[in-house]
Amino acid sequence: MKKTLKFAIFIAFLSVFSVTKATDLRGKIQNYNPYSNLYYPVPGLRVEFWYFNSYTNNWVCGAYTSTDSNGMYYFTRVNPNFNYYIKVVNKFYPLYVYNLPLQDIPIITI
Repeated sequence: MKKTLKFAIFIAFLSVFSVTKATDLRGKIQNYNPYSNLYYPVPGLRVEFWYFNSYTNNWVCGAYTSTDSNGMYYFTRVNPNFNYYIKVVNKFYPLYVYNLPLQDIPIITI
């Protein structure tokens, strides 16, 4: 009985540390109106998530989404501790993903 309990505790200990961590990303796209001096959300804009593929030695678009009515966009389950790029309207924005459950991306103004 003691061996079985020790083995079960050992397996539980291993499973806790073998879980792959992932980070959810959240960002916002806005537009500046110089006449009203206000910022407005940009809905329906394509946002691409780029990562470096070490097999092909190139940057590739791994995922894309569109902004919602509030200009918000989301990418889920991203591997942390790597450099990435967010592409919006043919412009790339560098991004480092930290080992956190949720990371806010700085607001992008176009």
